Amino acid sequence: MAVRRLREDFGIAVPVNLQAISRWQVTGEDGRPGASLVGVTLGPRPCIYHTRALTIEDIVHEMLHVRHPDWPEQLVSLTTESLLTMGSRFLHLP
Repeated sequence: MAVRRLREDFGIAVPVNLQAISRWQVTGEDGRPGASLVGVTLGPRPCIYHTRALTIEDIVHEMLHVRHPDWPEQLVSLTTESLLTMGSRFLHLP
């Protein structure tokens, strides 16, 4: 699985869980329920919550948040793009 491989590649020692949730549990910026979400909670048991199927880009991005919780969003996004541009050989993904 991609999460396990990225944990190893990024040197993350703790398990990172994936949790599908209903989009009706998410309120959008306009205050209306039914929004899409991919996000991570940090701490001793990080968890990636998602309302849709995850892409490799989603997983790489959220795992970077786990590995570097102090990084600003812009740096995480740029690093995600750079890693994906390098290709699956670097990330050890299929």
